[in-house]
Amino acid sequence: MLTEQVRRLEFSGNRPPEDILEQHRFLQVAMSSWLQTYIASLKTLQQITAPPLSFGIALLRIFHTMASLQVATMLCTSETCYDEFISTFTSILETDNRNLSEASEMHHRPLSNEVRITGISFTVDIGTIPLLSYVATKCRVPWLRRQAIALLLAAPHREGIWDSVVIAHNAQRVMTLEENGFFDHLGLDLDSRPFDSPAEKNNRYLPGVPTLPEASRFRHVKVITSEFTTGMGKLVCWRRNNDGSARWEEVVEEFDLTDLDRGDTHGFDFPC
Repeated sequence: MLTEQVRRLEFSGNRPPEDILEQHRFLQVAMSSWLQTYIASLKTLQQITAPPLSFGIALLRIFHTMASLQVATMLCTSETCYDEFISTFTSILETDNRNLSEASEMHHRPLSNEVRITGISFTVDIGTIPLLSYVATKCRVPWLRRQAIALLLAAPHREGIWDSVVIAHNAQRVMTLEENGFFDHLGLDLDSRPFDSPAEKNNRYLPGVPTLPEASRFRHVKVITSEFTTGMGKLVCWRRNNDGSARWEEVVEEFDLTDLDRGDTHGFDFPC
């Protein structure tokens, strides 16, 4: 809610008032307090939680990581502020990668770079999709956002209104619009398979890869799905005009993914 208030103020050209700044300071303290409690409780939680539910413990931790990043960047006026959190994005991918692998093995349907679980499953709980969507749209390191998209497609599923296939294809489109061939001249293998080591590619490529310009980056992205048909909707993106003015450029694209092949009906159950 606070992020949305800040977003509306930014669109109208106004700065956040003191009450929002106070709420922001409260959130920063609360995030730190929650983490201290989590760490202090971790050993007990692991002992009393049954194995199928234990993934929720790790999931809470990476949700806290994402929420902390959202709080830290909430008042930033430039998308380049996310470049300071490459290690955080990497950590989210590594933890999510590990959790997905362990969950798939528990269900005797192991995931790997060579195996993709086909079909679609559904849960009302929120799990990995928002995390991977956040990395895919806010992290501009090309191989990290590609790996987030690959993970979304590794085992298609739905979490409430979040459809991993719809999110993945729209994230792919956002990435294409932002990059617009910016990294093509490097001649590097920037694609990532779902279960590659993100840290390994960071060490290999990060020092020599240029930063995506601020003018190319979307400030806000929204996926508006159809109320009547799954897989249809609109992708709406906003970024500042590259003319020095305070105006915004809006990019709107309709999508129809209803005919996308999702494989057989034996999906993968993500315990959250």
